[in-house]
Amino acid sequence: MRAVAPADPLEELDRIGYPDQDPDDDAKAIAAEMRSMGDDRRNAILRALPRWLADQSLARQSIALELAVELKDEDLMRAAVEEADRRGIYDEPYTDRSPAWLTYHLMLFPRITRFPTPEGMRYLENCAGEIAAARSPARRELAARACLLLALSRSIDAQEAVRSCLRTIRSWGDKVVMASALALLSNRLARHPDMVDLLEPSELEYARSFLPQR
Repeated sequence: MRAVAPADPLEELDRIGYPDQDPDDDAKAIAAEMRSMGDDRRNAILRALPRWLADQSLARQSIALELAVELKDEDLMRAAVEEADRRGIYDEPYTDRSPAWLTYHLMLFPRITRFPTPEGMRYLENCAGEIAAARSPARRELAARACLLLALSRSIDAQEAVRSCLRTIRSWGDKVVMASALALLSNRLARHPDMVDLLEPSELEYARSFLPQR
């Protein structure tokens, strides 16, 4: 008897992976499964995945974003950027947690640097451009991270671009935003050792605190 495909293509994905597993690991398992599928079945899932980008579940959002990178699917990455545009950028204070719109943007940023598409890089540039107008901690964190990621992606004058970002971030005097920026830089110190010279001693110590202890 021929197996009947589920009415909703995304139902298949819920059966792959493990409960409480890291969403990135789930995405890798799902990507491996999708690579073995026939074109029709795989394309049906890809067309439906933008629904997970808009889902309230952070895990589903993260899996969909990671699948765009794993499968190098430009249409899904384009949908991810469109979802970011739909969510918008706002000046608002932090409460007990980051606002949902900010969380989505910050999940999307590193995926764009790993799978840079024209739409994705334009979006990252637009977010970095918010650094001049940002007034609230949430909007400043978004702009700071975008500015630094864009600077680090440059093949020429990356060090000076990072220096400029840090100068603006320091001028805000916001410890939360600076901590977020240093957490981002901590993962890149090994690949960009020249960046060490751009950090003040206390900043460098804080950034290194995020690295695995030997």
